[in-house]
Amino acid sequence: YIHANSMKHGITKDFINYKWSSYQAILSNHPTNIKREEVLNWFGGKDRFITAQHEMAEFYYNHPLGGE
Repeated sequence: YIHANSMKHGITKDFINYKWSSYQAILSNHPTNIKREEVLNWFGGKDRFITAQHEMAEFYYNHPLGGE
């Protein structure tokens, strides 16, 4: 939900490259203050994190029943 919020408000059509999102910082290897490993562990790893973000964005912002 959080990463795709820019889609909801029409700021971007694709949250993946949205400059102000923490999505890319979580996936990168660059230094960050974000607790990257902790976040990725919540989802069971990087691949599952990516999948979950895309599924949630699809449901909440592209699915007719999302966001109700």
